[in-house]
Amino acid sequence: MDMWEVSSLVNTGLMFKALQKFPLSIPLIDRLRDISQQTLIMTGVFDRNTGIPISKLIHKELSNSELVLFHHSAHFPDLEDPEKFKETVLAFLENERLHIQLVY
Repeated sequence: MDMWEVSSLVNTGLMFKALQKFPLSIPLIDRLRDISQQTLIMTGVFDRNTGIPISKLIHKELSNSELVLFHHSAHFPDLEDPEKFKETVLAFLENERLHIQLVY
């Protein structure tokens, strides 16, 4: 399969059905501003599931977040651009390790 072919995976809708059946008392989007931990948001620019609009919204609401776009990826940057994914995660974790050492 070519990397940019439409996926043959089927969205069963089970998560959506579960959320409809058991709605959260406070929507997730309204709880994001309460998260203070450093957060890495990674999004493929060709992602048609969540993609850039949702990632930007999450990034805006998380006060301590970093948004990284993968320009050669869709929904699975870890599979579609594994080298950049690895470098991004390792840099984020190293930065966090240094931050923790400075704080303590």
